[in-house]
Amino acid sequence: MAPPRARSLIAPAHILLLLLHETPIEKPMEEEEDLSERGLPRIASIMSRVRDLKNKYRNEDNITDELNCTKISADTTDNSGTVNRIMMTTNNPEDWLCFLLRLEKKGIPQMDLSVLNRLIGRYSQAVTALPAEKHSEDENYARILVRFAELKA
Repeated sequence: MAPPRARSLIAPAHILLLLLHETPIEKPMEEEEDLSERGLPRIASIMSRVRDLKNKYRNEDNITDELNCTKISADTTDNSGTVNRIMMTTNNPEDWLCFLLRLEKKGIPQMDLSVLNRLIGRYSQAVTALPAEKHSEDENYARILVRFAELKA
């Protein structure tokens, strides 16, 4: 890893490269053209993708919501990978609520019984995964409980 003082000077793309190659980087990498000249097309490709992602998020209307929820991912099928990631890493009400609200945006539970049942199942999973003793004072936990009750009613 780079020395602590130099870490703050490294751009996000360079951190990704550092993790991929597990070698210390003393100074920031040059532009994509310089990397290609050195025979490092893979690194240039990765940096290009990182730039594309940065541009994508820079152009989003609601960038704060997108950046906060990006770590949770929104798999459009069964979301089991997302749920497992939440449970194994943070398992906090904020991440669960963000995931559940994004899931709700994909359908109208009042109009589609399958969407309603899927949401009830995910809210139930969230309530089970979050111990009440630990999160009883958390506003996000309260919002999860209230919305779960609304869906079940």
